[in-house]
Amino acid sequence: MQIDCIFPFSTNGSLTLTRGEAKIVQTLKYAILYPMRTSRTEWTKWAETLSRFQLEGFAAWLLEASEPLMLIGAQFIYFGQPIFGSDRMTKFAQFLESQEETRAFADFLRKE
Repeated sequence: MQIDCIFPFSTNGSLTLTRGEAKIVQTLKYAILYPMRTSRTEWTKWAETLSRFQLEGFAAWLLEASEPLMLIGAQFIYFGQPIFGSDRMTKFAQFLESQEETRAFADFLRKE
């Protein structure tokens, strides 16, 4: 059985996949999104900490204002990994690398 799928990288706008190939693409789609969804459990903890110090608005503003520097900040955190040595810092660096996730967290802070 053939399944037609549209991919932006194909030359004619469509690509024909077998059922097995389509399942692999579907699995990869969710595998790529999975890390982004797992860090959302951390969002509640981060939001509680920020609200304790009444910094939700400032943190949301800072995330949006420093968006071009997020990747550099994440690289500094990775570079300092031996000093920090924390799994939480690694999760924070991964969070900073994702522009979509930082925007979504800023929205999350504003809604709470």
